[in-house]
Amino acid sequence: MPRAVAADDEAGPAAPETPLGLEEQKLLQQLAARLRIENELLKKENQQLRRLLLNRGAPTNAVSARVVEAAPGPDGTGDPEKPFWLSAGGKRHNTTCRYFMKTTGKPCNAQEGTACKICGG
Repeated sequence: MPRAVAADDEAGPAAPETPLGLEEQKLLQQLAARLRIENELLKKENQQLRRLLLNRGAPTNAVSARVVEAAPGPDGTGDPEKPFWLSAGGKRHNTTCRYFMKTTGKPCNAQEGTACKICGG
């Protein structure tokens, strides 16, 4: 049984879309200009925020502020004899650990607490 041929099959490939009208081109140019301006403003804001963080030198949240206050030894400096951080849960973290001085705790030596499974404390 022969197949019926649709009118679209005989027409060949579809005709290319018509180019954008003048009004659409203007709208696209306006949108592109607005996006460039917004992008520049965001870049400047980002640079300002980075400068503020660098100049501030203070902790960025309340948890780290509490930890930094607890970290110094009796003389106000870090204790070189206690290069580890003992978290409230009893885990010992070394200076390369992501939890070092990031949790509530205190400086400690290598014999205190249980070694962290991530850093080996």
